[in-house]
Amino acid sequence: MGKVSGHDTREASRLSARHLDYFHFADFIGLVEECKKPFASGGKSAIDGIVRNGYSEKFNLIFAKLDEVEVGDDVGANREEKVRAVKKGFANVINALKEDGVEISIGNDHLYYLSNMKDKETNAESISEIDRLLTNIKKKFHEERPQFVEPVYDYEMLSSYLTKSSGNFTDKWVSMLNSRHWQTVKAFNRRMCWEWDEFRDMKPVSDFHGEVTMEIEYFISHPSAWKESATASMQRKSVDRIKQSFSKQLLAFARLVILKNYDTDWDDAMALSGTGSTTFRKTKIQSIIQEVLPDHRKPEAIKIKDSIKKLLIEAIEVSKA
Repeated sequence: MGKVSGHDTREASRLSARHLDYFHFADFIGLVEECKKPFASGGKSAIDGIVRNGYSEKFNLIFAKLDEVEVGDDVGANREEKVRAVKKGFANVINALKEDGVEISIGNDHLYYLSNMKDKETNAESISEIDRLLTNIKKKFHEERPQFVEPVYDYEMLSSYLTKSSGNFTDKWVSMLNSRHWQTVKAFNRRMCWEWDEFRDMKPVSDFHGEVTMEIEYFISHPSAWKESATASMQRKSVDRIKQSFSKQLLAFARLVILKNYDTDWDDAMALSGTGSTTFRKTKIQSIIQEVLPDHRKPEAIKIKDSIKKLLIEAIEVSKA
């Protein structure tokens, strides 16, 4: 049976690095949302990450608690009317994602609706949906890998797509460090010394990955040419394969840069104690963050851009294999 990855609605709004790990080897990605209050716990952000990292074909949306949906003043609305109401709400989310530059098209065969799941006996409609879900998981596991068509990129233009990631990354972390309790910052520092990816909502690896991915996603999606003719579907699936491989490569790179290359700096920050140590620790961590993804105008940024270019080239080679 294929491997399935899910998203925990208790997580913070953005995906954790471990989600991206799971997505890469999973055959099927399922996001469960409550029909009555859909996308209230970070589901929209999860879809954003899934699409930008090339996992659209694996994505499936499972709506739970259909029985709790209210259609206007009609308390006796039937299943079809409730499904239409849920789809209408989901259409608003799709439009919001498109405004953010995320193009997603999800067919009815990727949507599932469950109701009255707390009852002693599952109703026939939900049983049918669960059966369809399991059938599609099995089908996805046995699905042949689509043909890959190699795109051509103008790498001279790549650096122009990486001008905002540094500022966004740094600004977010300066604000976060200044707003967190000193014990939270210290606990986060300790996790970095242990080479963990995150602590609560403090996720430097995920943030690094997310900012770079958001900046470079358009570049990957719009190659300057193709090495051979192909249908629009083949081109899209080839680009998605590159995005998936690049996502995996970038995640490993982020962990190397943040956790390995700065292990001594994290240890030094953790070792601080006594009067003023809280301020000094925050300053030390802020310095690490600024060096991890330097401002695009600084000479150090050239190394990062060259590394990202190499990651993309490697992703294409892996996709061709």
